[in-house]
Amino acid sequence: EYILRRPENLLTIACRRISHAETLSRSFPRATPIALDVTNETALDAALIITVTRFLNDTECDFELPTYRAKENGITILNEIGLDPGIDHLYAVKTVNEVHEAGGKIVSFISYCGGLPAPEASNNPLGYKFSWSSRGVLLALRNSAKFFLNGEIVEIPGTQLMLSAKPYFIYPAFAFWAYPNRDSTPFREFYNIPEAKTVLR
Repeated sequence: EYILRRPENLLTIACRRISHAETLSRSFPRATPIALDVTNETALDAALIITVTRFLNDTECDFELPTYRAKENGITILNEIGLDPGIDHLYAVKTVNEVHEAGGKIVSFISYCGGLPAPEASNNPLGYKFSWSSRGVLLALRNSAKFFLNGEIVEIPGTQLMLSAKPYFIYPAFAFWAYPNRDSTPFREFYNIPEAKTVLR
């Protein structure tokens, strides 16, 4: 909807199945539904691609290859720009920049993110509902983790991840258990906080 606010913009909605693209296109004027084979590098001609899919290689999500190819062809990709990843990165960079502009330093950066249902929908003992693949949520609990803690790199194998979870208390309605998510070490550079001794996401 945001893209189509400008009358000169056109929107192509591409899905593996044309029926899905047609369903998504019904609400938008100037939207063209197409079926797309993502392995066909010449199938889509666009100046901007917003994707909600992940590009997969044999073992893991691979964001580098499509991004590199897009840059070569002058295409901007906005990949996975929801809550996490997405808004969490935007607010992290915004906050870091504000601290730096005020002359401060980030000594410790800890960011936890998770989807919580609205209070009226929190009607099960866990107080949690799956907002994405339930299988993906459970498999993520087996990922290894790596982060900076007090200037040292800490590594936790996937088999020990849940044993490393710790209580994270804000106030009674927000009393959580928190655990590190994959490799946090590159974010010291990504967020431009070389001074940080602890970086944990």
